[in-house]
Amino acid sequence: MAFLAVEKEVLETNLRYNPLAPEEQDRFTLGLVQAQATRVLSPDDSLSVQGYYHATNGWYRLFADPERTTLWQYGLAWHFFGGAATWTHAMGAATLTVGAHGYGYESTHTRDVVDAGRDYLNQRLQVPGERVREAGLGHGPLAPLRRRAGPLGEVPVRRGRRAGFGRLDLLQPKVGARYDLTAGLSVFASVGQTTREPTRGDLLLGEDNATVVTTSKP
Repeated sequence: MAFLAVEKEVLETNLRYNPLAPEEQDRFTLGLVQAQATRVLSPDDSLSVQGYYHATNGWYRLFADPERTTLWQYGLAWHFFGGAATWTHAMGAATLTVGAHGYGYESTHTRDVVDAGRDYLNQRLQVPGERVREAGLGHGPLAPLRRRAGPLGEVPVRRGRRAGFGRLDLLQPKVGARYDLTAGLSVFASVGQTTREPTRGDLLLGEDNATVVTTSKP
């Protein structure tokens, strides 16, 4: 465990110093299942679909006071699931890719006083949404390999909704250019803009127990 910092002065004399008590432990498990299939529809078209499920469960323990009389156990459980479909079409020197990605997220946070019962539980922070992507002007992967040059572009648009926090719209455009110097050497440059999706810490002002009052957008 590494969620308690050690003073620099202490580490300069003892790199093995550990401020945690033997009772301050953690236990976590992680699982991921994914299935994907791609079908070639024609020399210029392909369709890819996939589904996935990701789960993480566990807990960590920390003493609540310097006297080490109250031991807290924080329980964490995440469930993330979704699916995506992508269609790719080669148009000579250009490629058009259109796809959609839908997903959902659910988490449960608890805190228990070890040997004394539950302190709080909050759950069902969900993030259903979809992601639409359009990319053009790149050489098609199914078309014959040949020397190529020109612009490339991608304009992902994301829309989602967090239960209790309203709708989230994110626009992340990217454009660039690629040029093949030889059959095995090319150069590429791009410029774009990205926006970070709010995290649980942003939405709850750093609280683990969700007591912050929020307002949803219509």
